[in-house]
Amino acid sequence: MRIWTAARVSVLAAAMVFAVAGCAARQDANTPREAEDPEKAQVPLPHLGVGGTVTASSTRSGPGGYGPPACLVDGDPATRWSSAYADNQEVSIDLGSVKPVARLQLMWAAEAAHVYSIQVSPDGSIWSVPITTTSGVQGPRIDEIPIKAPVRFIRIGLRSRLTQAGFALYEVVIMDH
Repeated sequence: MRIWTAARVSVLAAAMVFAVAGCAARQDANTPREAEDPEKAQVPLPHLGVGGTVTASSTRSGPGGYGPPACLVDGDPATRWSSAYADNQEVSIDLGSVKPVARLQLMWAAEAAHVYSIQVSPDGSIWSVPITTTSGVQGPRIDEIPIKAPVRFIRIGLRSRLTQAGFALYEVVIMDH
């Protein structure tokens, strides 16, 4: 796993940005985005998750740009999802069909996870051994997790938080290279 801090995010490739209705933008559309800040970085493409179906065990929406779970795969790093103020939350992503996934990038807001796990499945019944990650680095940050498997479903188990707020992610970038 690779952890990218704000200073290292500038290596992300410039790409198109998609918007999905219902995801609240965190900043005015006329405000320039700087690549060194994960909150403003563009999402590298191809991003296999854009348009996928996302469910979450809880959602906190409202002021501050928090939106529904669909914000996690809308291709727009200016939108984000956040959980309730509690540990042991879960996010599930359905890509719609089996796709060759090489790696994931989790674009964390300040409310990053301390401990989380990731499981993948081609069919929703047989799951991979959990990849468990522990990081003491508060966000914003980008965690890169190698997967290298045919995947339709992704399950992210958010176990413990680094802050008193809920978990918050801008994007789960799903890449085939």
